[in-house]
Amino acid sequence: MIKHLLHLLIVIALIPTLSLAADVEYSTTGVMDTPATLGGDRDGWGTDFVTRWDNTTGHDVVIDEFGWPCGGWWAQFWMVWIRDTLPENPWTLEHYGTFVAASEDDTEWPPSLYTYIDMSEEQIVIPAGASMYFGYGNPGMGGQIGFNGVETWSWLNDAWDMDGGFGRTAVMQFKGTFATTSVDETPAPITALSNYPNPFNPATTIAFSLPRDMTVDLAVYSLRGRLVRRLLQGAVSAGTRQATWNGTDGQGHAMPSGIYMVRLMTEDGVDVRKIVLAK
Repeated sequence: MIKHLLHLLIVIALIPTLSLAADVEYSTTGVMDTPATLGGDRDGWGTDFVTRWDNTTGHDVVIDEFGWPCGGWWAQFWMVWIRDTLPENPWTLEHYGTFVAASEDDTEWPPSLYTYIDMSEEQIVIPAGASMYFGYGNPGMGGQIGFNGVETWSWLNDAWDMDGGFGRTAVMQFKGTFATTSVDETPAPITALSNYPNPFNPATTIAFSLPRDMTVDLAVYSLRGRLVRRLLQGAVSAGTRQATWNGTDGQGHAMPSGIYMVRLMTEDGVDVRKIVLAK
């Protein structure tokens, strides 16, 4: 009996482990999870990295996961545009959300730890034959390699710089699956956070809509995640609502020109928008 049991255990041990692979795996390095050999900090290299992927699979593809080696302790953003031209700038966002880097170290050069972001609930679809630009707001230190023929771009000095021109490729990757059912295109319960004008000086009006009465927290943050000004907090009735930010902090001090984040938190989720104060 024991002899037969040992034989069975040996046979089981020899059976190869099965892993579920994504229908699509793409990395700017050519190989998934490639370690970064170079680094770029958000002050000296760029605040946002993006690249382009063309959907030549013949299928609509749903984004399942993003990944990039990076480091930094404050929340930053993943970004997606379904288009075939480079976005005008990082804050003309079509799809976006927040993430916190797996490593809080924003000085490790190059960053060694990948941050993986589960995108399965976002249901972002790249139609067959379409293209997307995707990337992230650099949370301190972004991973790069030597240029390998794949174009990536970084946002620096109010313009996109082609990383290949500097002999570098930013490390970005995603996994996706073929869409087998139609994706629900019904808007989220909370309509998109917006503001006008943007850029603005001296004030901007921030608007959003609620499907029902709920508790909200609407606040302005710096790019490093510091609270600048809380605009709304508490119970808000359903419908379209507005708040105005005049470019000052909670003590009434004028804030400098730059990019800020407006965050709306409700029981249904979080929405974030970049706004630009230009004096």
